[in-house]
Amino acid sequence: MPRRPLSLLELHSSGIRAQVKGRSAASDTSHGVRLDLFAGTRRDGYANAQLDDYRVDQSNNFRWSANVEMTVRARFSVGAEKMTGTAGFGFWNAPIGLGVRRLPSPPAAVWFFFAGPNSDITAAQGIPGHGWKAASMDTRNRRFLTLLPTAPIALPMLRLPGMYARLWPIAQRAMRVDEHMLDSPLDEWHNYSLIWTKEFVQYGIDGQVVHVCHDPPLARMGFVLWLDNQWMVATPQGHFAQGTVPVARARSLEVSRLQLHHLAPQPL
Repeated sequence: MPRRPLSLLELHSSGIRAQVKGRSAASDTSHGVRLDLFAGTRRDGYANAQLDDYRVDQSNNFRWSANVEMTVRARFSVGAEKMTGTAGFGFWNAPIGLGVRRLPSPPAAVWFFFAGPNSDITAAQGIPGHGWKAASMDTRNRRFLTLLPTAPIALPMLRLPGMYARLWPIAQRAMRVDEHMLDSPLDEWHNYSLIWTKEFVQYGIDGQVVHVCHDPPLARMGFVLWLDNQWMVATPQGHFAQGTVPVARARSLEVSRLQLHHLAPQPL
């Protein structure tokens, strides 16, 4: 018997809700669930279509932590060269999530992440600050929080010739930052998998391992899958900015399969 398509009702029954803002929508289709950003959002407008299971306050009592597996079958309506804003799926702690937190929190993530050309989120040395990536970070650990008070001194030093190459690897390790560029076409169906344990994070596409991170996040996080029109700049040299880009042409993210489950504890 053929498997029935994924539906918003099925997701809702498992604790995953749809959220839309601006000119956007989440709907059922013959393939499964589709998130849409409609044309017409201006540069000063915000549009976001999202699925998440956030139910948290400042206690960071998210549902997921290390020892979880995610599988997603998905495709975008356009390729990376025509994508703007940000998009992706995986686990995130919504550090500034409206309706989730009262106060900001240090960020943590483990996900498949896209940032458009307007963004420059440079976290891993030698990796561009935009594009399609397998990425993770965790700034909620003791190593980074101990280093954080040195930021007012370290950030200006990172602008000096040669100092970025010498100092940033220390910060990158403290933040557990790990990124790997992906070349799978966004506008084709792919089976994405993510196995997150306390020892590693393994990213797979269509049954092939594409990257392994050996310094995984340990913070608790929530599941998120989204499509929006935001851009952000955050560089080691202390450049920070954010905003939105106009949505001149409609675009979408379709999901035909989504599975999340805790992994069985490994025997000692």
